[in-house]
Amino acid sequence: MANIECIDASSDYCPCYLAEVGECLTCSLLQGEAFCNCRWTGTCIFQEYAWSGFRARSKRETILCEVMERKITDDLLILTLKVPQRMAKSLEEPGSYIFLRGHSSLSFFDVPLAVMYINQMEKSIKLAIQIKGPKTKFLKNSNSLMYLRGPYQNGLFGLKQIKQTYRSGCLVILSGVAQTSGVSVIDELLKNGNEVTLVIDRSYPFFVREYISKDIKIYEEDLSSERGEKLLKDLISDENIRLIYTGGHSELQRQILEFALLYNPAAYLAFSNNSRLCCGEGICGSCELAVKGQKVRGCKAQFDVRGGYDG
Repeated sequence: MANIECIDASSDYCPCYLAEVGECLTCSLLQGEAFCNCRWTGTCIFQEYAWSGFRARSKRETILCEVMERKITDDLLILTLKVPQRMAKSLEEPGSYIFLRGHSSLSFFDVPLAVMYINQMEKSIKLAIQIKGPKTKFLKNSNSLMYLRGPYQNGLFGLKQIKQTYRSGCLVILSGVAQTSGVSVIDELLKNGNEVTLVIDRSYPFFVREYISKDIKIYEEDLSSERGEKLLKDLISDENIRLIYTGGHSELQRQILEFALLYNPAAYLAFSNNSRLCCGEGICGSCELAVKGQKVRGCKAQFDVRGGYDG
């Protein structure tokens, strides 16, 4: 069985809706068992559930936000949204994301988006949106007001490994629109005194450049080429690299996993969460994936990606 942890355990959003239907990811009692066999997270989730009247506790906010700035380049839309101070603060963690829809759109138009950058002074957040399907086209055509639902925290797998890595060599590999997830990861690693090397896949514009610290070494290469593959092997093989984060498509993640197992089996691994997110609460099942044969909800579950999963 995979060692699964819940991103929301002991947070303001625990216990959640899953507790009401006996499918809590952490508490054995709320899974219908007759005994307590949880991974202690600092509070008793069953007791919290009882104190909240045997109902889910806090519900995430849906707020109306002003669009402060809008930039469109080819198929990429970058939005700057004005948000309340409490929302900006809650989205600082690596892996934070929100759901966004236009002011006149219904809730099923919600689009999950990683938070790229936060300006606490301006009380604003920046989002990058690749215009591909109906939902994102509606966002592109929306007016100066948008509905934001959040905060959500499970935008990457391996958060514990990122936060517990100090004063070490770290490799961050970013590709496509998933570059957005890398900004907060790099900030967290630098805050912990790590030395960060960044690899950018040149097959997509390097649009997060202005939000990346100048104090890191950056390589730009087509990662699908022979040169790109050699670069990845060389960097991953460095015995000083203790953590490797990959923000990119699932094929790239599989490649990095294979290289890490071959050339640097001691390094921690973390991946962007490429699950199909819809409700964000573990209810709809669209984010479900298999980890060592165990079905888990990708919008809530944290696990060791080294063991592999059906991404």
